[in-house]
Amino acid sequence: MLRAIADYAKSDRAAFIREVQEAQASQQDSDIKKKKHRLTAAQKRAGELEHLVCKIYENNALGRLPDARYAALDAQYAKEQEELAVELLPPQPDDRATA
Repeated sequence: MLRAIADYAKSDRAAFIREVQEAQASQQDSDIKKKKHRLTAAQKRAGELEHLVCKIYENNALGRLPDARYAALDAQYAKEQEELAVELLPPQPDDRATA
């Protein structure tokens, strides 16, 4: 298999390079679509969590939600919000790339 690829690359270098570039572009497009979808879902969930936190706070303040249950839900939602906040941060440049 590798020999066939090497032979093809030697015999028609321009076509081989074009095919590799097309495959890379296709993979990048696919990755970008997946990341955009995940970003949209994470942003939506972050908004939902904010609404839920407000709701449990109100329900606790009005006596509809016991303090223990409020504390458990608040901790759960806060943990999820922290995880989403990290996920929603813009990508940082790789330190190794600048060294």
